[in-house]
Parts: sequence; structure tokens; C-alpha cells
Amino acid sequence: MTARLTRKRSSIGVVLTVALPLLLVGCGLLGGDSEPTADGDGADQQADSLETAAVLTTTTLASGPGGGDLEVDLFNNGVYCDGTARPAALIFGGEPGEIITFSTPMPVDIDDGVADDQGAFQLQWACEPHETALFWDLTATGSTSKRSATFQIRGSGDQPLEEKELVFVPGNTPLLCNNTRQIVGWVEGTEPGETVSFTSPDVDDLVEGSASLAGRVEVNWSCAPEETGESWPLTAKAVETGRTVTFTVAGSLPEPVAEGPIQAAVAENPFVCDRSRRTVAQLVNLTPGASVAFEATPGGVVPGGRATLDGTLDVFWVCTRDDDGTQWTITATEVGPPDTESRAISFSFTGSANPNPTTVAFLEDPFVCDGTRHPVATLSNFLANEFIDFTSPQSQGLRQGQAGTDGSLIVNWQCDEDDVGRKWEVTATGATSGVDITFTITGAPASE
Repeated sequence: MTARLTRKRSSIGVVLTVALPLLLVGCGLLGGDSEPTADGDGADQQADSLETAAVLTTTTLASGPGGGDLEVDLFNNGVYCDGTARPAALIFGGEPGEIITFSTPMPVDIDDGVADDQGAFQLQWACEPHETALFWDLTATGSTSKRSATFQIRGSGDQPLEEKELVFVPGNTPLLCNNTRQIVGWVEGTEPGETVSFTSPDVDDLVEGSASLAGRVEVNWSCAPEETGESWPLTAKAVETGRTVTFTVAGSLPEPVAEGPIQAAVAENPFVCDRSRRTVAQLVNLTPGASVAFEATPGGVVPGGRATLDGTLDVFWVCTRDDDGTQWTITATEVGPPDTESRAISFSFTGSANPNPTTVAFLEDPFVCDGTRHPVATLSNFLANEFIDFTSPQSQGLRQGQAGTDGSLIVNWQCDEDDVGRKWEVTATGATSGVDITFTITGAPASE
């Protein structure tokens, strides 16, 4: 089927703009037609004015098998959402020249398309970066043949491999030439697990690195005191894909010890214990590049850090609901040059359980079992953009949803006439916060 994609003879572009709430669709039951389905739409209730562009392009392609239903080949693993139109699906098996209509339960209007003289067309789709977690259910129907196909287009944040470039992202701390290995930046844009080699005209036998699952390789460097002020050109090469990036590492002159006391600006007190890692305080007036050690009472793990070029350092913390009411005192000590007096500061804060418990507001209770998927309830007070897991003893395979920026989530459900009178006990659990809420959906007949 790949070969067919190169035989484009004509192109008709239909661009439409539709009002689309910022929905993060997540939860849908996998199973037979007799089972109910649910999905969670992470909805920002104030986002009705947001717009997105869906782009449909019909393109002449080699014919596919005729008869029966339309057939669909999806491109890649979802459509990369960067605002540009990209191939999403190859649909074939229609009658030459027939009108292709589209229907969808989503709030999207799609103009008709026209099959080419071989009964095939290519669908392109455009989505914005904030829509990478969305999916769109579509049904394409031939107006003459009455053949149809139902398929799903998914948004993706994964840039296509052929478009990726290696980039070097420098760190925000100076490289001090004191014979210690320090992070100087990161090479990004590799494939997960890909080997990255490093070369320099001035240094031999540089060690290779292996990319993380996010396609990122940490770059470390060390230099001796007599090399202060020197610089080294480096080239990083992704071995499997051959992509390269060139950058320079430079040894910094030692910074003078900052004068006056270290200061701490507490960012959150009480600190909400919802299992998310956040900044609790920022230290200021540190010596740029200086190492900082931490001690927490009662015992808590606080990794050491290094001051940035502007003499600041963010302190992160994480706690759970069991830590409600706990008061912590953190002492930060700057490790200065030899023969200098160390500077330290202590600050305190108190942990607090989430002050706003998760709530459910039913949009339809009881829920009409008419075979369509539609909203049943809105969940509130999860973390912003948090993923939500759904479970039910009466239904298996509920998909994960994602809260909107306001921590709310619209839950969709679907059931048939045979489900009238059934009850489903559904539990929604925040994947990050751990908070949960259980609610019951009751099936009801459609009104006459």
C-alpha cells in the first residue's frame, strides 16, 4: 500500500474551522457491541471558544479492492499535532467519482469528499499541540455504493523520524574547571535507546551515550583548573539515524563568593500533598555554580544541586495525603571553595491534604441507553492535566482519561436497550494524585 501513496494525480483541499472544546478523550470500553462504553473527556468548561482546523484532502491513488465495505489503512502511529496537515488514512474500495460523506460523534463538521476514478482517496488531518491526547472517531460512507468504514484518528506528540533534528540544549550552570564531572547540557531529538557518539578535534576517545526513552542524552564534561577559560568544539552523532549536531563547551572562570546571606523564598505553604513533585522554595543569592547540600527534618530525601548562573536554585518536594499536618525544616548549605566559610539557611513549611476533594456532577441520571455515546457526568478537582484511570466490576477495559487544565473531566458512556436497568459502579483514580471517587451509572430506557 505504500507504493500507492506516490501516485498522486489530483488534489482537492477542503479546509474547515470548527469550534471545539479542549477535550482530552481518554476512556472507552474495549469489547463487543453488547457492552457499554465510556470515555473521559478532559474538558476545560471555559474553552468553548477554542478552535481547531480539520483538513480533508482527496488525492488520486491506485485502486484498492472493490466490493464489501470501504477499507482503511492508517498512516503511522497517530497524526503529529503541530498545526500542519499530514496524511492520516488511505481509504479505498469506493465507486469512482462518488461522494464520500463523513459522520462523527465528536463536535466536528467535515465537508464531503469525492473519490477519484479508481475509488480511492487520501485523508489528511491537522491538529494543534494541545490536542496530542485526543482521538476522533470517523465513519466514511460512499453515497452511491453505500459502503462504509469506521476508523479512529489519534493525535500524537511524536514527531516523524524523518523530520527530527538533533539539538543541543545547554545547562544553566557554569562549567567549573575543578577536575569534577559536571552536566553541561543535553542532546535531544534521538530515538529512544539510540547510541550517540561524540567527537572533538581537540580530545580523543570520548565516551558514547545511550538515549533515554524521551530521546535525550546527558552530556558531561570535566576540566582541570589550568584549562579554565578554554573551549572545546564537539559533534554529537546519532549512530542509527546519522543525524548530527555541533556545539561548544567552555570552562568558566570561578565566580566570586556571593556576599550577604542566602535567602529562601517559600513558594507554597501549606504545601499540598498530592504526590506531585513541585517547587516548594527558591534559594537566591547563592554563588553561581556552587554546590548546595540539603538536610530535611523529619527525614526526607532532598538531592543536592548546583546554583544557576544567576545564583538561584529551586528546591523540589513531594508528599502524600498521609503527610497531612507534617512540618518539615530544610537546611541548605552552600559548599564554597576551600578556606572559605560555608553559608547556610533553614526554612520550614507544612504539608496539607488536598483541600478540594474530588466531586462528581451528573449530567444525565439515570443514563438513557439509546446506543449513542454521550456525556454522563463531570468529575472535578483532579490535578491539572492529570491522567485518570477508570475501573468497574461490571465492565472491563475502560480506557484512561485526562483532566483538563482546570482539573475537570467529562465522562462519556454508552449502552444499548438491553442494558436498561443495569447499574455500573465506576471508580475514577488520579494516576498522579492518587485521589479517587466512585459513582454509579444507572441505565434507563429512551423516552418514547
